[in-house]
Amino acid sequence: TRQVGEVITVAENPNHDLPPGANINAAIRSEAVENALTIPKAALRREAGRFGVYLLAGDRIEWKPVELGVSSATLAEVRSGLKDGDAVALPSDAALAAGMRVRPVLKP
Repeated sequence: TRQVGEVITVAENPNHDLPPGANINAAIRSEAVENALTIPKAALRREAGRFGVYLLAGDRIEWKPVELGVSSATLAEVRSGLKDGDAVALPSDAALAAGMRVRPVLKP
């Protein structure tokens, strides 16, 4: 996805490499959390007005509501609902549902 915005800033340009009015790509960090538990944003679902994930439980998945914190373009902080080491389901060709039998492909 592409988001365009306007920010006024001062950029050091001692060698005059940037011409006046040049476009740049920038990442703005608005908040950082040390040692946060994060998951891919693609794993998040919204059901009955709550965010949650499908958690791997053996060879099946179960719905697990989560409380979210800060996020980036690709990751979301999970403040509660999961613990370190939990495996969550990512989108697939099949619609996911609680109790569905799955064949996990765990990523390191």
